[in-house]
Amino acid sequence: MVIHTPYEIKGDHIFLSVRFFPFSVVTPNCSSPIPGPVSIISIVREAEPTASVDHVTVIFFSGRVSPARAASAKASTIIKLSLSNDTSPDVGYNGGVFSTLDDGVGGTVGDQNTGVDFLDFLSPHHANIASGASYSLVGVNAVGPATNLPGVALQSFTGGDFFLYDPANALLLSGHLGGSSLFGTVGPPSTGAFFSVTFANVTGGSLAPFIAPGSLSLSISMTDVRTGGVPGSGLQAPQGVLLPFVADVTQTIAGEAPEPSSVLLAILGGVLVSAYSVRRKIS
Repeated sequence: MVIHTPYEIKGDHIFLSVRFFPFSVVTPNCSSPIPGPVSIISIVREAEPTASVDHVTVIFFSGRVSPARAASAKASTIIKLSLSNDTSPDVGYNGGVFSTLDDGVGGTVGDQNTGVDFLDFLSPHHANIASGASYSLVGVNAVGPATNLPGVALQSFTGGDFFLYDPANALLLSGHLGGSSLFGTVGPPSTGAFFSVTFANVTGGSLAPFIAPGSLSLSISMTDVRTGGVPGSGLQAPQGVLLPFVADVTQTIAGEAPEPSSVLLAILGGVLVSAYSVRRKIS
């Protein structure tokens, strides 16, 4: 099941799209399998009204969902990270593992310092953080060989965890990924994307009670992708082997709000624990 930011449920299927520049790097109207549970079903050329370059929209099909979920579910972008605010690369792939890179900033737990915008139903629960938060993505392992399309390389992944901390190093949100995919241009313009293809599970953090379990999805836009650190090289996957690379990124996290009763129970549980602690101190 593919989940992306944003995605749309039509009937009992989920659809999403990823824009990719420029049009010339992809053959339009082709169809090709991606290793794993995702398949490209169409690549459509569209005119870009605000730029001189055309783009393509790569549309992915994820499979069927339950009628109840199809009738009610709608994921929203709830967190936006600004990892690319420094001059060093934000993520890298090496030894079959995709992860964030240590930015060398001391005093924060996560690999990458970042600002955080809290959006949609999550915005009432936390103020935006201009800077000083930190984020890590670890243990995302490549699965199978890379796939080469005209001008594009694709790689499937499995597993991995992410952790988002506030400026005081308190855990705001963590999650465990299932399946994910990465694709990008071979050569210029050295752009790409990484996104989860199954729902990620909420595993912890102060924001966890406000997000439906098993509803998270990650979407990472990559720029300045450099295989071997070479500018303009983009992704390279000769003979189906994705070579090590680094990239700058921006990231969003999408999710669904839990049932109101779940939030109420979580709040009541916190109140009861606090009351019990106070009572023990008094006694």
